[in-house]
Amino acid sequence: MSEWNPWTVKPDAERDRWQFTPLQGVGPLAFGMSKDETAAALGVRLDDLSGWDRVGYHVEKIGVKLHFDVDSRLATVASDMRTGPQVTLDGVDLVARVPSVMERWVEDYVTAKGLPFYYGGNYSPGSPDLGFYLLVQRAGDHLLTRPLMFNEVVADNSELIPRIEWSIV
Repeated sequence: MSEWNPWTVKPDAERDRWQFTPLQGVGPLAFGMSKDETAAALGVRLDDLSGWDRVGYHVEKIGVKLHFDVDSRLATVASDMRTGPQVTLDGVDLVARVPSVMERWVEDYVTAKGLPFYYGGNYSPGSPDLGFYLLVQRAGDHLLTRPLMFNEVVADNSELIPRIEWSIV
C-alpha cells in the first residue's frame, strides 16, 4: 500500500468533467444558487460544506471551493487542481495544465472574442468579462492551473474575489 502524498494530482481519467458557461455556472452549479440548492446539485449534505471562512466552503469529497455572496447565493467556484473536476471551456481543459501554455491560450481566446485580456491577483491570466481567472496551485515542485469562475457581480468588482483564492497552494 502506498503512502498518502498531499501533492498527488488526480489523473484526468479519474476526474468528473464539468463544462464552464461564462458568468452562468459550471457543471451542475449555477451562480445564484442558495446553499441548499448548491448542496443538492453536488449530491452532498450541507454538513459536507466544511467552512473555512464566513462565506467560503471547501467540498473536499468533490474538490471544489465555493464562495457565497452576502445574500448566501453562489458567487464563485474554484476547482482544486489536485482533486477537483476537470473544467472545460469550449472543449479546452483548464485544470492541472502548464501555466505558461494556458496563459497564451487565455490571451488568444479572449482577444479572439474581442475582449480585453487581464491579469488578476498574483498575475493570474483571465477575463472578468467571461468570469474567470486561471490561478495556480502547487503539486510538489510544480505549479499547475486551477480555474476560479465567478458571476457578473464579482466580474464587475474583483474586490469581491476572496483573498484566500489568490493564495491557495
